[in-house]
Amino acid sequence: VIQGGAGSGKTTVALHRIAFLNFQDPRRFRPQNTLFVVPSQSLVRYVAGVLPSLGVSGVPVVTYTGWARSTRMRCLPETPTKYNAEPPDQVSRVKKHPAMIKLLAAWVESQAAQIRADIAEHSEVAALEWDRRTRHPLVSRTSRMSAWVKKQEGDTAAFDVPVRLALESVLKKWKKRTDDITLDWAELLTDPVVLNAGFAGTEVTPRDVDRVVAWLRRQLAKPEKSPVDDEGRPMLDSEGQAVGPDDDDPAGRFDDEDDPILLRLIQIKRGGLVPPTGDEIIYEHVAIDEAQDRSALEVKVLVESVRAPDDDADKRSVTIAGDTAQRLVFDNNFAGWEQLLEQTGQPAIVRPLKLSYRSTAEVMLLAREILGPELAPDDPLAARPGEPVELHEFGDLGEAVGFLGDALRNLMAREPTASCAVISRHAEQADAYFDALKRAEVPALRRVRRDEFNFQPGVDVTDVANVKGLEFDYVVMVDVNDASYPDQHWARHMLHIGVTRAAHQLWMVATGEPSKLIPTALRDGGRMTVG
Repeated sequence: VIQGGAGSGKTTVALHRIAFLNFQDPRRFRPQNTLFVVPSQSLVRYVAGVLPSLGVSGVPVVTYTGWARSTRMRCLPETPTKYNAEPPDQVSRVKKHPAMIKLLAAWVESQAAQIRADIAEHSEVAALEWDRRTRHPLVSRTSRMSAWVKKQEGDTAAFDVPVRLALESVLKKWKKRTDDITLDWAELLTDPVVLNAGFAGTEVTPRDVDRVVAWLRRQLAKPEKSPVDDEGRPMLDSEGQAVGPDDDDPAGRFDDEDDPILLRLIQIKRGGLVPPTGDEIIYEHVAIDEAQDRSALEVKVLVESVRAPDDDADKRSVTIAGDTAQRLVFDNNFAGWEQLLEQTGQPAIVRPLKLSYRSTAEVMLLAREILGPELAPDDPLAARPGEPVELHEFGDLGEAVGFLGDALRNLMAREPTASCAVISRHAEQADAYFDALKRAEVPALRRVRRDEFNFQPGVDVTDVANVKGLEFDYVVMVDVNDASYPDQHWARHMLHIGVTRAAHQLWMVATGEPSKLIPTALRDGGRMTVG
């Protein structure tokens, strides 16, 4: 595990480790046997361009969501391909809860116990044979047991023909059922008794479980067909286009949080990410960037997709990079690396990085003040000195844009190769600033929404949710008002992420009461320096 603050080189270290492993053992760590997981498509493009410069070409670089979707569709090709855009927050939180790891394992164990009970009804000898096969995953175990039963013929048979026929019937039923992964998902997440037992002792309440069950039942409902008129023709909207089914209807759709559940069930029951036809999807090395925003179940699935030489988990090759201070996801129950590793059951060594290569000492001092003593790492990152951080207060958007328009035009004239980001808290704020700066004729201005960064000189206007892992020469944090960044943990993480994107200089702009997360010295004097 590589723990490092903003700009400390976590991603770079992970990339160089892949290059090192490939150089040391090119047969084992071939590019196609390696996986690099990043949080955004912008970083996919960046990392995919860096690895070839390190002498390693062909490494798949993916987002977790994209990888999980495509892998689930390969392993379960007959399942739905559509997803719900915004499932209920409470449902997502439960599906991502760390307790789900043990709950899935217990579900499969209970299924194995039921198979044994059904076998024992007909033959205790067969039940003991079932017990002998515990090292096999359940799907393989059932198939092997079925083959063994069919061989019990003649004088050497362990039981007579009626018993054999009864066992063949039992195992035929279970052979099909054990590999019905989607049915496992559906039955488990609509069983309040099992769910309440599995989440006992956690913050998940029976009411939360009821919400999950109700949502799953809606997911499992039959999707509505597109509306038609009395003659069976498609209904048309005001623009003459055919009216489709309700996009907000979850029927026949998965949530993104369902993919890790399904993939983990596949791993447990099939012994790996095994498609119905074809070889197991397995890697020699997986690197997970910004892992603090992944759930324990998501990390578990990735770790278990790495080959363990000699069946020894200690010999798996995995790189986990992240920063406990840079969180964008707050419903994944992340509480630190020690807890994450305990939940996933994977031994690891945590290596901290203590030098900031990106931001200046002034920016890093502000970032530490924003986090506060409860969230800030024990040891501050060392950083080079730079320009003071400045806070500019205005009465409204118009005043702020009047000031920024002049400043950004001068910057682009003075440094045409510079990169600058204007970062807001919300997308609507970014839209307003972009429209106003466009009218102010700021050159090379771009409104960047999710994953649209092209890493070219100019001014990118975006919101803070899109910039993690990126850096810019100059950063302007706009509307750092109390309403946008209240004194709450999530806001501290968000503002920290935004300010630490700056490599050379940081300005903050407030159009109302400045956030209380901004240090008093900066609010009173307008500038923050070191020393």
